[in-house]
Amino acid sequence: MFNLQQLATMAQYVGRARDFLRTDIYYNLILYPLVSRKQRKLLAECRPNQSHTYTSFNRSPGQLEALIGPVLNFITQGAHSPGQTPLQINVMAGSIGAEAYTLASTLLNLRPDVDFHIHCSDLHEQTVARSIDGVYSADEVLAGQLPERFFRNTFERVDGFYRVKSAIRKRVTFFKADIVTDPLAKLYPPGDIIFLQNVLFHLDCGAAYRAFNNALSTCKTHYAVFIDGMSLDMR
Repeated sequence: MFNLQQLATMAQYVGRARDFLRTDIYYNLILYPLVSRKQRKLLAECRPNQSHTYTSFNRSPGQLEALIGPVLNFITQGAHSPGQTPLQINVMAGSIGAEAYTLASTLLNLRPDVDFHIHCSDLHEQTVARSIDGVYSADEVLAGQLPERFFRNTFERVDGFYRVKSAIRKRVTFFKADIVTDPLAKLYPPGDIIFLQNVLFHLDCGAAYRAFNNALSTCKTHYAVFIDGMSLDMR
């Protein structure tokens, strides 16, 4: 007969064995090589789309929670602290500005104690111009079913369109840059937090690695990176 403590210990061992078989054996050893090979074959047959500009406001609520909580705590406990220069956030390939404005609105309204500025680049002149203007259609703003509080804090209605409030626009600087070939370390200020989101999978492997290293060249010595959307091998 086993007592409760022995049964609990056995259950822990069984759970660890199950996790090992599922993660290390099935996913990493068996499934990953098959899926990775299939993806490389698909990428070899396709041409990356450099004109894709899809984005949306409040796209990743989980990342925003991480930003205003543990990430800011990590940054402020390091080299950056109140009384120094403003928190610097660098956004790469920011499309029409939805991501940068989402970050600015969230920080202004949920972390008013933090002084910050955001620099955001994109490859295309027209998207940079739209970002600076900060005016969006109802479809662009309302498609993502924004939380009422975020919508109210971020936009004002102007002639049937929605414009980002001036207090938020003042916190963001937009400019044109190619994240693969341009010297980002000279174009961006040193960053506490870097956003490199949903862009690397639009590049071939060599360009994606160059873009990744180029983005990291804008970081301070104590920094955090938000990154999503890359090939399985790069991940």
